[in-house]
Amino acid sequence: MSNLLEKRRSIHRQLQFHQEQHDHLVEKSDKLEGLASVGLAWTMTAHELNNLLTPVVSYAQLALQHPGDSVLAEKALNKALRLGQMATEMLQRVMTLAAQKDFQKENVSVRQLVDDVFAGLGRDFAKDRIHVALNIPEDLTLFGDGPSIRQVLMNLILNARQAMLGQPGELRIRAYAVHDAVWIDVIDTGAGIESSVMRRIFDPFFTTKTDCAEGLNNGVGLAFCRRIIDMHHGLITVESEIGKGTCFKIRLPIGSESE
Repeated sequence: MSNLLEKRRSIHRQLQFHQEQHDHLVEKSDKLEGLASVGLAWTMTAHELNNLLTPVVSYAQLALQHPGDSVLAEKALNKALRLGQMATEMLQRVMTLAAQKDFQKENVSVRQLVDDVFAGLGRDFAKDRIHVALNIPEDLTLFGDGPSIRQVLMNLILNARQAMLGQPGELRIRAYAVHDAVWIDVIDTGAGIESSVMRRIFDPFFTTKTDCAEGLNNGVGLAFCRRIIDMHHGLITVESEIGKGTCFKIRLPIGSESE
């Protein structure tokens, strides 16, 4: 009888030990997952900061190269200041991205977001032989975090530009309301995307670009876009045809004065 009791106690101790080991591994896994989320958030943020800081440097250099032209220098420095402020806003969202918490949302003008992107890019699309066509109602608003949505649009616009570099093209951005949602389409007439690539295009660190003259090329730009849109309970999809171009479609909650 005593042997049976001892065996039961031994089994109980073993089960308790394995349960403690399991709990320890679960706790460790949770911590590592949290660190991984922070790491991915910082990588995404670094990508976005590069998009913002590249034109900051260009505008600062422009001002320094023309010290006698006070009007040009002031204009360049004001643009650099605004981009610096946008970079600060992006940094403030790192932990929100890591924890996937809700943003502080408000009614935001869609047209103003797009105008802000083009004002800060520091790139002349006309010189690249790219025609830009905007079809966005002035009074159309969405309900979300303006700075993060603006970064999504910047990513998509820069990607569209890169897809058309070296040949004449057209970038079309249209926005419209359907029931309780705002749709934003970013359309280019570039080379298009292979179907095998489209299946992974929003995956973190996935990229087909082996060389990129401008900015970082770490495959997190579109992953960042999806993360932001998901955190707004929205939707982002892509349609593409080889030789004809690509269309990214974003669906977000519509702005409301009552919200």
